[in-house]
Amino acid sequence: MSIVAERGRSGARIAPLWRNRDYLRWFTGDLLGDLGSSLRGFAMPLVTLAVGGTATASGLIGTSGRIAYVVGLLPGGVIADRTDRKRLIVTGHVLRALVFGAVALAWWAGLLGIGGLVAAAVCSGAMSGLFGLASDSAIKHVVSDEQLPSAAAANQARSSAVELTASPLAGLLMTVSPALPFAAETVGHAVGAVCVARIETDMSPAGPRAGRAADGAAAADGADEEGRRSAWSDLRRGWRLLIGNPVLLTLVVVCSLGSMELTGFNLALVLSWRLQGVSPARIGLLLTLAGAAMLVGAALAPALTSRLSGGTVLIGAEALHAVLLAACALATSPAHQAVLFACAGGVLPVWNSVASGYTMHLIPSRDMGRALSAVQVVNMALPILGPVLAGWGLDRAGAVPALLGFVAVNALTLALLAARPGIRALGDPREWGGGPDA
Repeated sequence: MSIVAERGRSGARIAPLWRNRDYLRWFTGDLLGDLGSSLRGFAMPLVTLAVGGTATASGLIGTSGRIAYVVGLLPGGVIADRTDRKRLIVTGHVLRALVFGAVALAWWAGLLGIGGLVAAAVCSGAMSGLFGLASDSAIKHVVSDEQLPSAAAANQARSSAVELTASPLAGLLMTVSPALPFAAETVGHAVGAVCVARIETDMSPAGPRAGRAADGAAAADGADEEGRRSAWSDLRRGWRLLIGNPVLLTLVVVCSLGSMELTGFNLALVLSWRLQGVSPARIGLLLTLAGAAMLVGAALAPALTSRLSGGTVLIGAEALHAVLLAACALATSPAHQAVLFACAGGVLPVWNSVASGYTMHLIPSRDMGRALSAVQVVNMALPILGPVLAGWGLDRAGAVPALLGFVAVNALTLALLAARPGIRALGDPREWGGGPDA
């Protein structure tokens, strides 16, 4: 997060992010929701095993939630561009708090089974799809264009801090009661709703910031004026924005493949440790290394992205990530695997700060919801397969073949990045230009 004032393209000084109250309220609400979701995400596959499920059942539960998420994204993008985004974010927090509060109560009452976990995963995924894009779209309401790379780096630092604390905390909570991670998510979403409700900035799609998004594509869609355009035209515009930009499309496809690889690799690693008899508390501590490495990577991201071209960061980080994951798959002890997995995770914040910052740069503010809907549908299409492939691979082939299968996916993402001239030639953020909101 930037702690010094920055200058916009006009030379005017911009208040640092840490002094922007509405940004801090949005950031805190998102942080609490993410922390709660990470605690529950750690607990879900282990609770599945605890109620009599298999590795394959754990994977199927994860996949069912991701399918619901993708389905929810399609109307979610349209809703985010037609409805007050603050109201949507608050609604999403409240509904998820109710779902996981019910899961915690079901465990304590002795009523939780595989069916209940599947239902919770589906409900949570659907609500994330319907309401999550409103939170993603909200960033341009509370942050200036010039600060988008800084905000992206701050989000990476937040994600890394969550990764650092969530796994060991969830492991400790589970030693008291497997229901506590679900109860913690309930509290996180409840407090997050309060934080976002206090944001004062107009977060409607037609608010002051959204009015700046008037590029050539928007002019071509003049018939689709606010209040008169159809939901179908909204969906079409989002997909046109994505498909019409080859660099953006490549980044999104690479993100989708990378998310499948990382989701599957992480789950296969955690389940293999548990099947070897490693306790949830120790698993949490092992994964702490990954969180710490990601926090270091997030801290280094602004310096690296300001000194290296975007193309160098994207291709170089992807190559290093693939090598480290391959070494992790072949390591023979959980401790060695944890160290190598952490090193692989440490390069992700640097990669993501460029990829997410450039993605946000390319999308006009008023189209953010529907464009991100298209982006997220592609992003989540392949990760749907990650959990079920991890569980199936463990049950059928064992840990090493399952892990190496996901490393092969990583090699494919590297080839796609290197093959795109627009990515190889991508400069640093100062060379990106004014963007669609200029």
